[in-house]
Amino acid sequence: MPYCTKCGKQVIEADLYCPACGTKLRDAERSVQGAPTVIVKLPRSKSLAATMLWAILPGLLVGVAGIGHFHQGRVKRGLAILFGTWILDGGAIACFVAAVNWHTYGLQNMKFAILAGLLLAASLGLFIWQIFDARSIGRKRNESLSRT
Repeated sequence: MPYCTKCGKQVIEADLYCPACGTKLRDAERSVQGAPTVIVKLPRSKSLAATMLWAILPGLLVGVAGIGHFHQGRVKRGLAILFGTWILDGGAIACFVAAVNWHTYGLQNMKFAILAGLLLAASLGLFIWQIFDARSIGRKRNESLSRT
């Protein structure tokens, strides 16, 4: 068994520091023979351009918002945005149909037309917000990964 170079006490071979005086015995890089090697895989940073494309294109092409959040690994927030825009858009379509066909339902068309416009504006606001939110999440994630 080895001994501490400062105080002379007997130490265990695997010790990095002397338990008696605290003197550094060896570098942490040296491994004990037979000890398993631990490999830590760090997460990759994600491209902000790809996040922006995933946040914008699906929403513009097929009305699917929140995909940028899925790309960044925020599934719950992405689902909330996806269903939120679908509910707002569905309500707007229903109000628009009711406003156009007011004579069939006996309803006042102006109130439903205004409500349809407000629901569409809220949906558009949610869509624009989710683009910038996905970008902000991507920036924060990449900054935290670059610090490690």
